Amino acid sequence: MPGFIKAGGVKSTYGIMRVSLKSGRGRVFKKGRSSTREWIVNEQGDVLATEEYNNKSDRYVLRAKRAGKLEVLVDVKSDIPPMSLVGIRADERALIVVNRARGPEYKRTFGNRYSNG
Repeated sequence: MPGFIKAGGVKSTYGIMRVSLKSGRGRVFKKGRSSTREWIVNEQGDVLATEEYNNKSDRYVLRAKRAGKLEVLVDVKSDIPPMSLVGIRADERALIVVNRARGPEYKRTFGNRYSNG
């Protein structure tokens, strides 16, 4: 889950913090966009997927890592986010997404061509 980050005069974004379990101190690990809603990150800290929704433009974007960089899987205009990124398979070869248009019981996976490579 992304954390809300605001530093100085910088525009607010949702990002990932790295926090020391000993001291409790944290620092920004990865910055997102102001529209970033969700992140999928593996144990090594590699970003595998992001989900964005811009309320002003009604634009929903789902990205996944492919061939070493994040690529757009879904880019649609919608008055509400049409789906929700909820997880990834243990082998990191498919995203798990709930399709809101069909109800919360309907899940979709984006297949194994999107991997941690």
